[in-house]
Amino acid sequence: MTADVVKRTIGNISFVAGLDAKTRDHVITLLANLGPAEKLSKGSTLFRAGETATDDGVVILQGELSVLKMNAPEVIAVAPELMGEMQQFNPRKERTATVVANTDLLAIRFKWASFKAAANQTLKPDENAALMQALQDYAWQHFTQ
Repeated sequence: MTADVVKRTIGNISFVAGLDAKTRDHVITLLANLGPAEKLSKGSTLFRAGETATDDGVVILQGELSVLKMNAPEVIAVAPELMGEMQQFNPRKERTATVVANTDLLAIRFKWASFKAAANQTLKPDENAALMQALQDYAWQHFTQ
């Protein structure tokens, strides 16, 4: 996947697509530059419900995932997706679901601290506030699925 295709794919993640054009372009670049796209095998577990003390996020560029929450039906997520954002807004900093690859994935793994630091350096305060609100709304959408 070329760098341009990676950026276009990231731009299709719903929380990114909803940002104003300038902020969206900055956020796409930030996410694309967090690390190389890597292949993850079918059956890989990205997160486990109840995990704490992790700072990992994943941008899913290609593939399909199962999101398994306690006492809830399985949710199928299809790329492009951002995963791991809910822990950023959970007061207990606990993973709320187990996430497993249903297919081989192409993904960018990153640390939220690195993303937030880059956002603080790159974005104006109002853009950063819009980004954090968009992420919180995105997390809430995932929570209610």
